Amino acid sequence: MLQLWDITDANAPTRIASVDDDKSVNALAFSPDKHTLATTIGGRLRLWDIKQISALSGHVQQWSCYATGGGLSPEEWLAEVPGIAYRRSCP
Repeated sequence: MLQLWDITDANAPTRIASVDDDKSVNALAFSPDKHTLATTIGGRLRLWDIKQISALSGHVQQWSCYATGGGLSPEEWLAEVPGIAYRRSCP
């Protein structure tokens, strides 16, 4: 899990967002404007909109749909949720 913290006040850091993933984060970097976080997780590069992450924190379905790029495909569903019939998971 990757956690983003606002450390403007070093005496009272505040977690502003979390990025859950089942693999370790290998590397990360912020864009020069600090609005995008780039990560490599399990050999894949992913760009995260920091404002989007903060807005979705605490909203499991919306976050899941955002993180998967619109939900699981039938193939991904079969691999990750075996034994349960496929259903579209995001609107």
